[in-house]
Amino acid sequence: MLVDGAAPVAHLEKTDEVLRAISRLPGEEVDPEVDALLDDPLRPGFLDELVEIHGGVPDFGSCYAYAKLGVIRLAEKRAISWGPKEVRAVAITPGMIDSSIARHDGARLPAHDGSGAEIPRNEKVREIPLARQGSVLEITGVIEFLASDAAAFINGTDIVVDGGHRAVWRSRGIIER
Repeated sequence: MLVDGAAPVAHLEKTDEVLRAISRLPGEEVDPEVDALLDDPLRPGFLDELVEIHGGVPDFGSCYAYAKLGVIRLAEKRAISWGPKEVRAVAITPGMIDSSIARHDGARLPAHDGSGAEIPRNEKVREIPLARQGSVLEITGVIEFLASDAAAFINGTDIVVDGGHRAVWRSRGIIER
C-alpha cells in the first residue's frame, strides 16, 4: 500500500496536537483515544466521536491530518497482518509538492510562527532546507524504489519526502521528536 498525502494545518490550536500525532516516531503514543478511533473509521458514530475528541468540528487541516494519521496506522497494522504473506505496507508523506492541485488549493499555508496567520506558498518554500518544492516525479521515484527489491525489508513505516521541512518544524518546536 503506497499512499500519498501531506499535513497542512490551518490553525495552531487543536491542529498542533494533530500535527504532533502524525509526526511522532514509531512507538510514541500521543493520544490512545484518537488512535483507537482512527483504527475503525467506518464504525457507527465515528464522526461524532471525532468531534468530541477534537473539542469541536475539526477544520480542514485537522481533518487532513487525522486522515493521514489513519493511513499511517493502517500501514503499520497491515505490515503486521500481511507481512507473513510477504506483502509490505508503507505510507508516504510528501511535503510541499509542486502540482496543479497544490497551487490551487494550497496557495496560502499556515505560517507556523504562532500567529495563526497564513502566508503565500512561495514564502513557505523558504522554510524548506532544500529551498524548493518537491516534484511529482520525485514522489514517483520514491514509490518506484519502495516497489523494488532494493526496498524489500521496508515495511510498516511512513516515508517522509519533504526536503527537510519536518526537521525545521522539529527545530522550532512545532512538532516533537
